[in-house]
Amino acid sequence: MSATMDVVVRTPHGDADIEIISAPDTTTLGDLLAGVTGQAPPAVARVGAHVGGRVVSTSSRLDAIGLH
Repeated sequence: MSATMDVVVRTPHGDADIEIISAPDTTTLGDLLAGVTGQAPPAVARVGAHVGGRVVSTSSRLDAIGLH
């Protein structure tokens, strides 16, 4: 990951606005979710700026799903 990225993580318990300054290339969406929520990530999550987004596996690397 080469640039700072702003991310909003939405859960039934609330939203978290985070800024990622750096992350290893191997970081997955699940790693990000676990780090933010402190809980095991679900198998899939919605990603995208649009309402609903797209469903992706949380085992996907951040760069593979366009979060880089």
